Amino acid sequence: MLKKLFSIWSNDLLVELSESLLVVSVLGTPQKVEVEPYIAIKKDGKHKVIEKVGREAKDWTSHEIEVSNPFSHARLLVGNFEKAEKVLQYAVQQTMKNKWLKPSPRVVMHQLEKNEGGLTDIEQKVLRELALGAGARMVKVHLGKRLNAEITKFDSITG
Repeated sequence: MLKKLFSIWSNDLLVELSESLLVVSVLGTPQKVEVEPYIAIKKDGKHKVIEKVGREAKDWTSHEIEVSNPFSHARLLVGNFEKAEKVLQYAVQQTMKNKWLKPSPRVVMHQLEKNEGGLTDIEQKVLRELALGAGARMVKVHLGKRLNAEITKFDSITG
């Protein structure tokens, strides 16, 4: 019963991750949000304040601001978990910004790069934890061909 209620108000999302672009699509619809995975952080004494995320962060120039791409690392896709989680939170919130009620979505995570030979258990755990940190109530990690978000259903994905 509770599962049925969640499905009425909640979206199922497909998150496609790459070093240059993070795409969050609402499954079964053409709706999607594209975010360049950059984050601008200002150190305010002992605290860090997120100033901008996305294209605006990439173009930010100031000696007080640290701009980075947490999805850029020589060996792994996720180089900085904490910053990657904040970028993903921002992208997921953008898919739901016009909704009054924002229940936790079910999320499919699909790493598009640096996945030759599959993902290790640790890499899969990082993807799951990123999605949970961004507010997901259920997560599947998809390995394989790119999915068509407009026709894909969450329950049809094995993961």
